[in-house]
Amino acid sequence: MKIHGMTHGEVTEGKEIDGFDFAVFSLCGKGEMGRKVLAQAVMAWRRLIEKHPRGIIIHVAGYDDDPRELWQIGEVREFVQKFCAKTKAHEHEALAPDSRAVLLGCGADPWRPVTVNVVSAEKAMDDFMEWLKDR
Repeated sequence: MKIHGMTHGEVTEGKEIDGFDFAVFSLCGKGEMGRKVLAQAVMAWRRLIEKHPRGIIIHVAGYDDDPRELWQIGEVREFVQKFCAKTKAHEHEALAPDSRAVLLGCGADPWRPVTVNVVSAEKAMDDFMEWLKDR
């Protein structure tokens, strides 16, 4: 199994994204959520899914020291909502369940009410490993 990590900038700059099974897609980072980054992220997402990865994990950088969850941070919520309105990433079949949950928790689908239940890191890892087995 080959896992490939990439940022939206690397994809839009032409970084090779062939020959992988799973992708860790860095959607955006703290302080990098303007229109230009949104356009790059949308373009990169579209290019990524053309490669038909078996699994995609979404990553948002720069908030590891923030005690809030990503869906509690206004700028992240706003960015995710705009990104998902343009890509429907939250509906993609290859998206990891925890990544889908974060996108939905941020309001990716305004017509779908979501209740967020925080789980332990161990539970999240167990769920992720179970999901990987099915891929």
